Amino acid sequence: MIFSRDFEDKVLFITGASSGIGQKFFEEMTKRHPKALFFCVGRDMKKLEKSLSGVDCYVETKLHVCDLTSRESVDSAVAECLRYFGKIDEVYHFAGLSCWSSYEDSTHDLFEKLMMANFYSTNNLLKRVLDPLRQSKGKFFITTSVQGIIGVPFHAPYSASKHAVEGLLRSVETEVPEIDFHIIRPSWVSGTNMKSNALSSQGEKLSTTAHRSEKSGNATSLEDAVKKIIKYSEKPKSCPLYIPGKYFFLPALQMALPNLLKRLIKDKFK
Repeated sequence: MIFSRDFEDKVLFITGASSGIGQKFFEEMTKRHPKALFFCVGRDMKKLEKSLSGVDCYVETKLHVCDLTSRESVDSAVAECLRYFGKIDEVYHFAGLSCWSSYEDSTHDLFEKLMMANFYSTNNLLKRVLDPLRQSKGKFFITTSVQGIIGVPFHAPYSASKHAVEGLLRSVETEVPEIDFHIIRPSWVSGTNMKSNALSSQGEKLSTTAHRSEKSGNATSLEDAVKKIIKYSEKPKSCPLYIPGKYFFLPALQMALPNLLKRLIKDKFK
């Protein structure tokens, strides 16, 4: 099979590799590009090792426990990757946290946790990998969200944190032209732990069943989402990747017909 890019000896730094999109991406990339070099981070070594169990033994992989909300932990992970592989060619940032809470019920603690998990963790990582990626003229891929460009009910803290991430990346890419930045904007993806790990209005983990979008068939399956992300990584474009693709029209709709977009969003959550 011929791919549009050669990943041989490329060092891929993958966050969130112990579950969800990050784990599935890691597993599938090792099958499609076994000559790439993988440095995978997550909070739990046992879960990282479980991810590794589905990978062929000849694929060179290094696992490392990392808390992205800690600058010291991020410094340690990046330093270990550079020590072990000598460089970083591409970063794939999948780690993140969601919530389910009305704005009025959302506590300051919830806002702080979401900003720390989604925005500050991204900034911690980006600050540390900037020089290695500049040296390799590398790429920075990040999964933000459709909610990073529009707002939806019951996700104000999450949406705010993703808007902050989008603003950060759009600003940094104007200052660092040596690095290619690529944004992935999924809507709901089924088969991940985002819902089970989502936080309540008090900032505590929810104990609920699948989101209504998953039940109604509006969610994209984990397998399909990762296929699209891998295809995007193999032939990256300057424009963001939307999952599902039909959401590519959202920025234009928001500019041209903002009131219609608001009605559509409200109707979706009735």
